[in-house]
Amino acid sequence: MMTDLFPSCSIASEAVNLQLFQLSLLLGEIGLNIQEAHAFSTVDGYSLDVFVVDGWPYRETEQLRKELLKEISKTEVVPLHSAHCYNVTFA
Repeated sequence: MMTDLFPSCSIASEAVNLQLFQLSLLLGEIGLNIQEAHAFSTVDGYSLDVFVVDGWPYRETEQLRKELLKEISKTEVVPLHSAHCYNVTFA
């Protein structure tokens, strides 16, 4: 049985309008294709956006996290708290 690795990125931040849209655009701009997206929000104004993507040419996800943080910091649209990237395996 063959399995594929897909990077998954989790972005925790203060909730802002159109955040999922803005983050989706940002991921596209760095060459990623979104395979799956989930958005969670809290009653105290925070959000967690999780994206499963493909198009990242490396198995290592730390470089992806750094690229994501760099691009988010350029926009100043998303008040970022943290970002994590890791591989997800699908059978």
